[in-house]
Amino acid sequence: MLPVADDAAEILGDDDICINSTGTGTLGRVALLSKHERNGPRLVADGHVTLLRANRNVVEPRFLCYLLSTQAFYGLANACLAVGSTNQMELGRDAIRTLGISIPSLQQQRRIVEVLDHELERIDQLIQELAAMLALLGERFAAERGKRFGSEPGWPLKHLLARPMAYGVLVPRFVERGQGVRMLRIMNLTERGEIVTDEAAHIEVALSEEYQRTIVRSGDLILSVVGTMGRSAVVGEEATGSNLNRPMARLQPHPEIPSRLLWHWTKSPQFMDLARLATGWGTAQPTLNLGDLANFRVGLPSDKREWPTLLSELEEGAQTLYACEDEIRHQTLLLNEHKQSMVTAAVTGGVAAAGRCA
Repeated sequence: MLPVADDAAEILGDDDICINSTGTGTLGRVALLSKHERNGPRLVADGHVTLLRANRNVVEPRFLCYLLSTQAFYGLANACLAVGSTNQMELGRDAIRTLGISIPSLQQQRRIVEVLDHELERIDQLIQELAAMLALLGERFAAERGKRFGSEPGWPLKHLLARPMAYGVLVPRFVERGQGVRMLRIMNLTERGEIVTDEAAHIEVALSEEYQRTIVRSGDLILSVVGTMGRSAVVGEEATGSNLNRPMARLQPHPEIPSRLLWHWTKSPQFMDLARLATGWGTAQPTLNLGDLANFRVGLPSDKREWPTLLSELEEGAQTLYACEDEIRHQTLLLNEHKQSMVTAAVTGGVAAAGRCA
């Protein structure tokens, strides 16, 4: 039987193990209280967390934590899931207590923990180095964008647009998805300027007609101007006809202005610096006034014949960056999968994990 603490509200102590026992995406997540956490403010587990306290004469706490993070344990736990009072899946304390596990000798457990600690530390270091590389690549391309948009006095943004900018729908009236007009929100835009329409909300057709000025069409640039600054995308055919919510603004570039060129500018350090100055940035909900935005200067070359070359170079740099990012994320995923398989092999090798629900 697993050593579930009698009182979930007890102060967490040395080598206590916490299991998230309610929810969806994080259900079954396990953590061992670290030395740093033990030396900090006193902690208690809330009602969504089940507390385990290992008998150190029988089981090494770190070995138990490793074992609880394996697919073998998840398989046992999934058989005990129940729907709670809030319609969320729950792994109850009593169910966890009755899960039976087989473990090797205490000496063997400690050997396994020693090997895993060493190997996982090495893999975690590699993952940290990949994360640092990812950040540096982003910073390098941001600096390159800065150079491209920082060498010219620039053009006022309003001189590059075919018509004035507009905010989106102030108070949306939502309808079932597919029954009205798609409304794009900040969450529908990715950092790479893509528009994810699959999960977009829908509003009444009549309400969208009231806000015709923000019904977008192919080639428009949409930009976040409330809260999250600088999230932007160029509208393609799939998103044409959508409307925007209030934190978004619609920009319609003049026909001779490549929309993607303006998009790159919204991702540049120059734009972000201007946005910080215009909004104060320290407020809880920074809001970029469209009148201020219209007067932002876009550092494009004075000779418009240079714009296609500038865009081509920026697009090439972006694609190179994205390819490197994708590869680094793939390598990180493989390393994490390797960690999981290593832990599973080490703690379950030769040990049959078995259990039942009461």
